[in-house]
Amino acid sequence: MEPEKTLQHRFYGKSIPLGSIDKAMANLDVRACFTVAQALEDFSKIIVDVKKKFSTPNSSVIVIGGSYGGMLAIWFRLKYPHVTIGALASSAPLLDFGAIPPKDQYCSVVSQDFKDQSQKCYDTIRQSWAVIDSMSSKSSGLADLSRTFNTCSPLYSGEDLKLYLASAYYFAAQYNGRFGYWINILCDKIVNPPTDDIILAISRAAYVFAGSYCNNLVSPLEPSPGLDEASSIAWSWQSCKEIILPMGCGNNTMFEPNPYSLAKQLEDCEQMYGPYGANPHWKSAFYRGQDVKSALRKFGRNIIFSNGLIDPYSRVGILEDLSKTIAALTTKEGSHCLDLTSAQSNDPNWLKDQRRKEVDIFKSWIHASDSSNVNPDAMAHICLMAAPLHRRAKVVMIPTLSKKKRSIPPLLDHGVCFWGFASPSLDLCGYCMAMVNHCALQLE
Repeated sequence: MEPEKTLQHRFYGKSIPLGSIDKAMANLDVRACFTVAQALEDFSKIIVDVKKKFSTPNSSVIVIGGSYGGMLAIWFRLKYPHVTIGALASSAPLLDFGAIPPKDQYCSVVSQDFKDQSQKCYDTIRQSWAVIDSMSSKSSGLADLSRTFNTCSPLYSGEDLKLYLASAYYFAAQYNGRFGYWINILCDKIVNPPTDDIILAISRAAYVFAGSYCNNLVSPLEPSPGLDEASSIAWSWQSCKEIILPMGCGNNTMFEPNPYSLAKQLEDCEQMYGPYGANPHWKSAFYRGQDVKSALRKFGRNIIFSNGLIDPYSRVGILEDLSKTIAALTTKEGSHCLDLTSAQSNDPNWLKDQRRKEVDIFKSWIHASDSSNVNPDAMAHICLMAAPLHRRAKVVMIPTLSKKKRSIPPLLDHGVCFWGFASPSLDLCGYCMAMVNHCALQLE
């Protein structure tokens, strides 16, 4: 088997121009090359080059992505349809780029998730913001809050505590069941045992975040492990330049009202980067972002959109079939990119069914492609796994094991390549291997 290769999204990992992200961001000409379009072109050229290197020009390619990677997968499918035979986009907030997106969608879904778990939990959280403000205004209030919430350092503002708590609720809904975040556990801590002391109730939930440690309000809660400072700077640039996700909280959520303002977001970005040429509407020009469903119906085919409805981003995902070849798979209990995580023995049946449906659709694409007469013993597969926030990747050529011989056959000219964009927490290579082996065995 060939040694694994490494691929990185430009401006991440070791693929940073000028040797440092600070220098790259300070150079206007260099950072102008940090765009989604350039990254997609990189991947296109690399896929073609890898297939050429391994002498598999007729291998079909399926792109797989989660979250931002899911958007990359769809945009790649639309931009380079000749390079792929299909795409799976998990938890891709594709509709967040429309002309009038629901700007409080994220907060609304998180709030509904908690309300569905417990009305008392929802009400307590909603009331807690004013109580924290009231305590913070007292002479010893911040010191009392610091002790009650066991913060790693003294609180200097109640706003820091509120931001920390809000982030925890966000992640509990988005990643429900992963990274130690469970909505039911948080709500159980808040409502049991019953108490009229709102601060005490909320602090019990905070101990779930910290475990046996103190609550570190300096470092924001971040469920993606391994995100270094340079990657944070790079993603901040993308969030200002092109991946501008409208997020705010309206009056009817469990959070404090915080209406979204594009002008305010762009103003904050200019304070960081100066006049940098924000391009919040590039999706409309490149991918008909204002009516992406229409564009997909006209120009897209062989696409799966998967969403878990607990995930706050599902509200701006594709939740209905758009055509005979563009399918939407939704699960009521699913969270962010859950279908792309490694299979576990205790996975619920609905999650297994979702993955099985994805496999069945993959098989239909494979049968309909030029490689439909492929010998499964000769199938070569590419699995690309991106790292923190979908930026770094590992490319592995995985020959499918023969069902009869159980040995690794030589790489030949026909096969199926699975090319994925996902986070390190999503064991995408394991997912790809399970997919391709299942498909191969079914094709025998």
